[in-house]
Amino acid sequence: MLLSKFEIFLYGFVAFFYISIVNAQDTISHNGIVGLVYKDIAYKSADNLSPYEVERCKLDVYLPVNHRKSIPVLIFFHGGGLVSGDKEEGWTDWSNNFGYEFLKRGVAIVSVNYRLSGLKAKWPDYLNDAAAAVVWVSKNIKNYGGNPNAIFVSGYSAGGYITHMLSVDPQWYQGIGFSDRAICGYIPMSGQTREHANLAIDLGIDKSELSTTYKNVMPLGNIKKAKTPIFIITGGDEGQTIVDNETYYKLLKAAGSDIIFYVEPGKDHIKMRDSLGNSVSVAREKVIEFINRYKKN
Repeated sequence: MLLSKFEIFLYGFVAFFYISIVNAQDTISHNGIVGLVYKDIAYKSADNLSPYEVERCKLDVYLPVNHRKSIPVLIFFHGGGLVSGDKEEGWTDWSNNFGYEFLKRGVAIVSVNYRLSGLKAKWPDYLNDAAAAVVWVSKNIKNYGGNPNAIFVSGYSAGGYITHMLSVDPQWYQGIGFSDRAICGYIPMSGQTREHANLAIDLGIDKSELSTTYKNVMPLGNIKKAKTPIFIITGGDEGQTIVDNETYYKLLKAAGSDIIFYVEPGKDHIKMRDSLGNSVSVAREKVIEFINRYKKN
């Protein structure tokens, strides 16, 4: 017996719903905000992965339960100086409000782990991992209810550095045959643009040489017109980080980039991070405004 179009649609919907429930690892809630999370999804699947890649190259998908159609997506890379940190940042440590407030506003978050600098990984392993994670999201997020044409990339501190690098240097995507046209915006938070001590250790040089000898490894060595809107955030008491990000902002602006620079008053590097999880956060609100401004339906 042939099925009607409605029956085919109904069976397909039921199957999709059933698969979603089976695969959903957990239901989460905080302050009355409810979401779903899919945990520890591998975003690399090649046969030649090292054990450390298999361990670290995983992500979590957090979804709002009341916005199931074309959800904009924020990919978030954790901080930790490129030598520590975890994708739980913003969910189980400094404050749950960071992630849950995005879910409340109908924005999905993909929290990403990447290889850390040390004996098992060096520059540019973490950048290659980050690019691979973005590609995975672009290709797969529709299966979770996210909009593959409304993806934003963000991160704090070391994650901000990674976000900076992905936003202006196409080599990280080109090496894996990906065009980032689906990316609607980049939001680096308190990211390093001029030098990074642990990155310099990776290269075996003094960090001052990052601005001269090895320009391609830092954002300030990659000045060009950005193809995608960028929203840079730093805390008002972050010292050299503000100076370097403002310099970077002015140079990208002069090159014709669509770019915004915001300084959160009275916040040093750690307080900047913590304030993103406050029950009221101006910086977080501005990020959500940026997403709503540039997202595609």
